[in-house]
Amino acid sequence: MEEHVFPAPAVAGKLKQMIEARIHNDGTSQEEVRAWQNDLLGTFATPSYALIDPANGEVLLWHEGPESDPDKFAAWLEEALQSWRGLP
Repeated sequence: MEEHVFPAPAVAGKLKQMIEARIHNDGTSQEEVRAWQNDLLGTFATPSYALIDPANGEVLLWHEGPESDPDKFAAWLEEALQSWRGLP
């Protein structure tokens, strides 16, 4: 996704409106990170993407698994942004 989806104009423009945080669950703290991911999202799936409200830590929307279609991922990002903004 980093090579083909994230750089796509429809996706990149939306990502500029967010702050990225990455958690890798394959390192030295693997079990702790996987437990945190499961508590937060209810899944161990990799990759998982979530829009988290910075004010309260609430997961507003999440996406499980890779998405190879930039337009579909951009639509998900737009839905996430609308949710964060409290728009219908």
